[in-house]
Amino acid sequence: MVEGLKRVVVDVKKHRGGKPETIRVSALPMGQHLYADVRVYIRGHPTRQGLVVHTDLIADVISGLQEVLRRGWRP
Repeated sequence: MVEGLKRVVVDVKKHRGGKPETIRVSALPMGQHLYADVRVYIRGHPTRQGLVVHTDLIADVISGLQEVLRRGWRP
């Protein structure tokens, strides 16, 4: 039922040549709010593995992800 509200932004193959999994980023409007839904799909079907982020928090989440890339494996 929520799937029908989502607008797909991008599909990224999770394992090239491996499992048929995709990480899908979608825009999810809910009432007066907009969320980003980042979820694993298997053969086009959503799984419970995912994250829904309100648009107010997206910049901070992206900043944190970029910091992971900058640091690599170092704490």
